[in-house]
Amino acid sequence: MILIQTKQDCELKAFKRLARRLKSAFKRLPVMVLLDGLYPNGPVMEICRKNNWDFMIVLQNKSLPSVWEEYEGLKKLLPENCYRRKCSNRKQHFKWVNDIEYYYDVFKKQIVHVVVCEENWKKVDKDTGEIITKTSRHAWIKRFILFHDKRHPDEMGKPEIEAFLTHLAVNRNVAASTQNQAFNAILFLYNHVLDKDMPQGINALRSKKPVRVPTVMTRVEILNLIGVMRGTH
Repeated sequence: MILIQTKQDCELKAFKRLARRLKSAFKRLPVMVLLDGLYPNGPVMEICRKNNWDFMIVLQNKSLPSVWEEYEGLKKLLPENCYRRKCSNRKQHFKWVNDIEYYYDVFKKQIVHVVVCEENWKKVDKDTGEIITKTSRHAWIKRFILFHDKRHPDEMGKPEIEAFLTHLAVNRNVAASTQNQAFNAILFLYNHVLDKDMPQGINALRSKKPVRVPTVMTRVEILNLIGVMRGTH
């Protein structure tokens, strides 16, 4: 336990240093931080929120007991917060609870959302040769709530795409290049994942391209430049 705590302390210090450098170098860049099970703690989430970064952090079974307690209690009241799908040979069942209050350092508080994926699959036992069922569970805490209330993309079309792209421009104030990346990601989703044509004529509010002001020297700078020039012309 002492070794784990020491490693967490070292990783937290390294994360703080890296976060400062990233924020200094990319002040307006939208960032999504993906972290493993060493990082689910208040100071890390506090840094992410201060920098306006989204985050998704692996939540281990023994991490943040109060958050797990809230999740287990609230999920029974929210049976609609679930989604089932089959991924390759695995059956996956997702459940989530939003807006869980996590307190740390006595009076500090973070609002987090918990997503849990339970999955099972069949495999051949290497010792007996029998087909057995394997199970696993993965959990994450996250800052963001998926747009359009977690509906499956296959159920949505042109209005939802336009609303999402407009949301990026108006509410997130992203650059035009970032909005274009989001559009291309949706295009890839439709063409290569959903295997269907993307709706045509998407008419979302576009992000404004930055106005590039030309660099012009002042009158004093021009006179100084002419003063050091030599020759007839």
